[in-house]
Amino acid sequence: MRKSLQLILLLTLFIANESKGQLGNYWTLQVSTEGTLLSGALVAAKSNNAGFFYNPASMSSDQESSFSFNTSFFRIYSLNYKNPFGKNTDLNHFTGNFDPIFLSFLIPKKNRLNVKLGISLMGKQNTDIRLEDRVFLKDYSFPNLSTSMGDYEGIYDYRLRSSEYWVNLSASKKFNEKFSLGLTTIIAYRSLDYENNMTSNYVSSNLLDQNLTSSFQTLTKSFMYNYKLIFKVGAIYTINDHSRIGLNITTQSYNIYGRGSNKKSVSQTNVGNLILDTTGVLIDDHLISSYGDNLKANFKSPFSIALGYNIEFERDQFGIAIEYFNDIAPYRVVTGEETGNFINTTTNMVSESDFLDLSYGQKSIVNIAVSYERHINEAFTMLTGFRTNFTTSLEAGYSEEFKYNHIEDIYINYYHFTGGSTFSILNNKFIFGTDIAISFDSDLPNVVNFSEPLIINDQGIPLRGNLENNASIINFMIGFVLGYSLMF
Repeated sequence: MRKSLQLILLLTLFIANESKGQLGNYWTLQVSTEGTLLSGALVAAKSNNAGFFYNPASMSSDQESSFSFNTSFFRIYSLNYKNPFGKNTDLNHFTGNFDPIFLSFLIPKKNRLNVKLGISLMGKQNTDIRLEDRVFLKDYSFPNLSTSMGDYEGIYDYRLRSSEYWVNLSASKKFNEKFSLGLTTIIAYRSLDYENNMTSNYVSSNLLDQNLTSSFQTLTKSFMYNYKLIFKVGAIYTINDHSRIGLNITTQSYNIYGRGSNKKSVSQTNVGNLILDTTGVLIDDHLISSYGDNLKANFKSPFSIALGYNIEFERDQFGIAIEYFNDIAPYRVVTGEETGNFINTTTNMVSESDFLDLSYGQKSIVNIAVSYERHINEAFTMLTGFRTNFTTSLEAGYSEEFKYNHIEDIYINYYHFTGGSTFSILNNKFIFGTDIAISFDSDLPNVVNFSEPLIINDQGIPLRGNLENNASIINFMIGFVLGYSLMF
């Protein structure tokens, strides 16, 4: 019985909490101010200053050199989470952050090969979130230990900082009036700083009026970075003077170099003093802990393929884009190693390298975007769009190998509504608008159940209750967009 309880505990120590960073919502950020206000429906656009991203073949139609950047793109998030830590618990979080910078420089001047070139710098993701909460129960008695009464607390401490930056080198060529090809080579840098800490404490008194403290804690602190290569290949086919279809293929990422660290520990104290199992064997105190530095690391990007159609009339333009993102089978973001500094006071044999792994995986999805653009006059243009931003979270889709040591992304879908306008004077274009997104989901499992704790729950975890599917999330986001382009 002791070995089975220890084995269950050893497995459950790897469980990670719900991540609020939405690592798998690929379409949260669009590229360039115009790309954002048109919700990214630019795969078949005739011309745009972010063609290197949406379809490098579209750069071939640009007739002028250009310099573009986002001067400001501030997002505000409001999260309302019902029952994340058990029944009758709430988590409300309000925060804001700036999106990463976007810079592009396009040189469409003719050369012998009639190849047009561009270089750009952009931020693909910028997440910085910290969530903390505490559930306190005064004079609490466990259901199967009603003769004892004490004070219980559950502490949740979560942080996720993640960013990815791309340097893009692009080239495109117009072969004839109907067909263009383009290529973008991307050098990407990704960083991830992750902390996940859950602690349960229970303080009661014995017959001698002496305080007895029981506790259980799981702690993970990870950091990683990596450099990788990604390629985009695009094609544009012109149907007539007013409409085009586009294809943009983005390869999976190819890791160049990456390193990371991982600190993990699980500790249990005095839980055995609360209960005896059916054989009369106490649940032992123990500590499992290790710290690995300079570990191999890699954060992968998926293969994707996008199709688009754009059409222009005298004053109006419409666009649609559909993009399929391939799944990423669970893999090791940080690969553990044997450090020789492993502490394991249980009787179970566990590999330190497996213990130090940090894993991740994502499912395949399809997103869709539509846009509408209205030219009021030579100076003013109105832009609006809608896009889906579905999550790639695997939920319970991990195999046994990765089941207990992975990052769980929050399972929630966003719906974005965008709108704004441009103002042009001479060769200068000023762009401003908003990106509003809503997300909601219900019947979700608790992150952890602190409100109805048990001595041992049905997963074999001490001092926590059974997970129930009674959680729900409503998330609101608004982004303020300012941009500038210079044509010369």
